[in-house]
Amino acid sequence: MINLLKPGRCLFMALASCCLLCPAAQAQTLATQAGNFVVEEDRQVWRFYGDETSSLEKRIVFRALSAAGAQGISSIPLSFQEGWQSLDVVEAYTLKPDGHRLPLPSDAIQKQSGLLGGSTGVSWPEYRAWQFKYPDVQVGDRVVMHYKLNQLKAFLPGWQGSQWFANHNFATEKLGIEVQTPKGMALAVESDGLQTSTSEENDLQIRRFSGKIDAKIYDADARNAATTVARVLVSSLASPEQMADRFAQAMQTQVLPRPDLLALAQSQTGGLSDPAAKARALYDWVRKNIRYTAVFIGAGGWVPHSLDFILSKRYGDCKDQVLLLLSLLKVAGIEAVPALVNTGNDYSLNKVAAGFDHVITYLPALDLYLDPTGSEVPFGELPFGVRGKPVVLARVSGSSLAQTPALAADGNEVESQGDFKLRDNGTLEGTLRITTKGHAAMVMQDRLAQIPPGMGAEAVSRMLEQARLSGTGALRYPALNRDRAVQTLEIDVEIPNFLASPEAGSLSANPMLPGLPVYVLGTFRSFQPDQRRFALPCIPAHVRETFKLKFDPKFSVQRVPTALKLQEQGVRFEAAYSFADQVLSGSRDYSDSNPSMVCDVAQYNQRKAPMRAIARHLRQQLLYQQ
Repeated sequence: MINLLKPGRCLFMALASCCLLCPAAQAQTLATQAGNFVVEEDRQVWRFYGDETSSLEKRIVFRALSAAGAQGISSIPLSFQEGWQSLDVVEAYTLKPDGHRLPLPSDAIQKQSGLLGGSTGVSWPEYRAWQFKYPDVQVGDRVVMHYKLNQLKAFLPGWQGSQWFANHNFATEKLGIEVQTPKGMALAVESDGLQTSTSEENDLQIRRFSGKIDAKIYDADARNAATTVARVLVSSLASPEQMADRFAQAMQTQVLPRPDLLALAQSQTGGLSDPAAKARALYDWVRKNIRYTAVFIGAGGWVPHSLDFILSKRYGDCKDQVLLLLSLLKVAGIEAVPALVNTGNDYSLNKVAAGFDHVITYLPALDLYLDPTGSEVPFGELPFGVRGKPVVLARVSGSSLAQTPALAADGNEVESQGDFKLRDNGTLEGTLRITTKGHAAMVMQDRLAQIPPGMGAEAVSRMLEQARLSGTGALRYPALNRDRAVQTLEIDVEIPNFLASPEAGSLSANPMLPGLPVYVLGTFRSFQPDQRRFALPCIPAHVRETFKLKFDPKFSVQRVPTALKLQEQGVRFEAAYSFADQVLSGSRDYSDSNPSMVCDVAQYNQRKAPMRAIARHLRQQLLYQQ
């Protein structure tokens, strides 16, 4: 099932939280549930009938190991899409250690019709959710759920499929998946990490997958889990390209050269002859006039609304905005195709078609990708969530794999210039000037846009409060221009008691204002673990810090950090410091030119030494006394 969703955005207040050069929200280390419950048994039978219908029958047994686990497994949700799927519950009960069963009463099944999302949240009229509330679940009890999910018709013509991915947040002691197909039915299969066998019985071909899944803590900022964990994927479509063919066939029937579209395109491109200029004008019109909202109707989110719906409502989801942009480009004589992509933490695709959660637009003649759902993303740029991602260019026949441009260091830049003074009582005052370009500028603009007019001083105070500091300040920046990925900002601060001990102590050579993600220290992920299982983000970026810190004459500076120059494995870092006339002057210049957005385990091991050297250097402190 596909959910074509817009990438999420990190809300911002008081210039705090997210890294300007990084994704809007980072995946965190996931705590396991290994001490709370286990899946004692997970038995699944996937049946494909050859007429574009199928079923998934599943019997799963949970065992509570703790009070928290008992609470967690006492409420189990299931969902399906009415009109396309149906759900049959075979049995559901609590099993006591002595073998006594407590059946789930009918009034313990809570049913929800439709899904309503505010703002850009998902609205899905055909969505159905059933919540099963099990009686009297205690430590040591088992919860049994046995159900059958029926696929009544294909979401896309000719597509039947199912998939399972290991979840290491809890242990699965016994897993068994059986896939039944008529003999001779073509079925693409991808599996890893499980025992497999095949047989033929009567008129069926049967594939079996079995194994045991241990609970493990995921690496921080784990990437490419879907192509790394144990998994089983089966599909009647042999590849993501075949799935994209079907998607293009469903969408292409709605790309029509209508007179009203021609008039609209001409009104926006009048006097323009350059194809890039025309494309910019049409892209800007769609992103600024068609509001994004996730409204899914029919076919699991695959089929867009009609052009009449989109133009009359002036809103739509990603498929709708792409359909309108494709249609406008077509009447303007510019070829464009949909590009299916995933916006999550995976930068690789499974070999077997597993679905996509987003669609953007590709212009072959300009070799340019556009995402019209990015209402604040200027022409030529892309939202972070679709950068450096594998995509499938969806054509009616002959869809092909490609990749969106990854961030480059010069397209993700932050430069800060600090000019500060330390008074003898430990008060810090001064100005920080920041210039951002590319992705960093778009994130900065998002942050600044959320500060109400006239509330700059309050934003600075909030920023300091988050680090348990008190102080005053002011913000200065030019009017936001969302058509340019460049943003400057100046921050004045006065922070009493910045030094915990004015008499003697240590501090960073460049006094970092808390919550401001504009420093080298905040741009790269942890390279401290000796081993990893998953890839991690390695985001191309360029960060330059220059700073001056003037000390009151009463201070005596005992030590300043030593210089460092390093260039290895695509990482460059150079830092220099000098102290004269009570002024510490310094610079730090960091650049990551990694050609992709991730580092696999081998790259992680190669980068550990240089990244740890940089981290050690940045932990150096300046020593002072009065």
